Amino acid sequence: MRRIAGIVAIILAAMIIGATPAAAAQGNATVSAKSGKAAKPKKLKAVVPSTSTIFGYIRKLTSFGYRRTGSKASLKAATYVRDSFRRFGLQNVQFQKAGSYSWKTDDSSLSVGGIKRDSFPIAHAFMGGTQTGSFGTGPQGVTAPIVDVGNGAASAFQAKDVNGKVVMFDLRFTGLPADLFKALDGVFVYDPDNTVPPGEVIPQPYITNFVDVTQRAMDNGAVGVVGVLSDYFDSKYYFNEEYRRLQMDIPGLWVTRDEGAAIRAQLSGDPNAPATIVMNGERKAAPARNVIGFLPGMSKSTLLISSHHDAVWDGAVEDGSGTAEVLALARYFGALKKKYRPMSLMFATMDSHFTGYQAHQAFMDKYVTGVPEAQRPRVNFAIEHIARHGYVDENGKLKMTNLPEVAGILQNVGTKPGKVINDAVVRNHLDRTIVIPATFFGASLPTDASFAYASGVPVVSLISGPIYLYDKQDTLDKVYKPHLRPMAMAYKEMIAKMSRMPLAELPGALPPSGAR
Repeated sequence: MRRIAGIVAIILAAMIIGATPAAAAQGNATVSAKSGKAAKPKKLKAVVPSTSTIFGYIRKLTSFGYRRTGSKASLKAATYVRDSFRRFGLQNVQFQKAGSYSWKTDDSSLSVGGIKRDSFPIAHAFMGGTQTGSFGTGPQGVTAPIVDVGNGAASAFQAKDVNGKVVMFDLRFTGLPADLFKALDGVFVYDPDNTVPPGEVIPQPYITNFVDVTQRAMDNGAVGVVGVLSDYFDSKYYFNEEYRRLQMDIPGLWVTRDEGAAIRAQLSGDPNAPATIVMNGERKAAPARNVIGFLPGMSKSTLLISSHHDAVWDGAVEDGSGTAEVLALARYFGALKKKYRPMSLMFATMDSHFTGYQAHQAFMDKYVTGVPEAQRPRVNFAIEHIARHGYVDENGKLKMTNLPEVAGILQNVGTKPGKVINDAVVRNHLDRTIVIPATFFGASLPTDASFAYASGVPVVSLISGPIYLYDKQDTLDKVYKPHLRPMAMAYKEMIAKMSRMPLAELPGALPPSGAR
């Protein structure tokens, strides 16, 4: 899904790991109620689970509620993954806890010239970093004139005085021209039915102008922001991540494209109509829990398979689908005898994806940067977002298709492993998949594997950016079920074949300087 700091690419493109599991993995995590001794899990056959089984994992995760970091639903999800790992025969299964945060509003509203406007809080407004406590405008809110800066370019702020005012801007998603990837060296495109037409732009709802515009507003003395969801469908429920490079200390609200147009029409007739923003809430410390398990192999060299289990809404795609793939792979490899695992395997699902990536960083500190290089993972296989394609129609409605969302597999594992990836995509008919050199994105990646990549661990990282990813619309029907088992099969093949390669054939092209 960490997400976007410092992506450097041709078009500003958008779209951890074991300290030796063989040493760490001792014993079985299930316990007999009668004896108190470790009990062997039921013997499973080494087969990749069916589509219905993998979808069942997603259904279970969504049944817990909104899996926000620190919530009861998040704990239930982490416990479910932990218990599944144990059932599948993983060893030394554990929670890794890290300090993160829970941010919520108790009330929020927007009115312009006395007319109430439908809105939704911009997540992580008012208080970020390591701050905790109550925040807010008070019940009366903040009232100030509105200054419309359009797309929020630096020139717009130079031309207009926003000091002491509310800034209104258009949130824009950075789109990826599909033709660009097709033209690049080192890119492999699998679209056998030519469903990605020439000129198509793939929107990425997590790569936006939000951070830059909000920072400009604060730097120039604005007392609040109103973001118009101009590239979005008719929903106000856009729940953004906490971006670590933005410490937002003013209130902010999202409005739909139609609501934004109504406000602008009102301002055209009454330019001095003031905006009143009310936003009150609390940010408090909250525990994040990574779930980690190990499978010892014939070698202490380790491969990492990862995703994240937290979500702000139902999170069927983001990232119930990725977690379900990790579970499917854990089930398969856990059923194999050790002699059929040339390398040791580490499985992890992360937390704090939306609240600052503290758990990701804790994982890296313990299992990657905090251990000798020989004990670091050789490759991070990350999986996120197996999604149905949706688009915004001419009426601003979300329209779903029966196609998979265009997905990228970002990789920097080397030439021979790269061919393994391409072959697995074709063999398993993962249409509308683009295999892209990770270094194309510069110093960091728009995926959960960014921390590993920045630390010099080669990655094979699946990502897609459906337009509804941060919305309440991310429900079970958005999962692209026909790719669930084929994706697990493809990753099984990649992991099995790369685990048999000499380490010299898994070099990993280093990211440009300035990563992380």
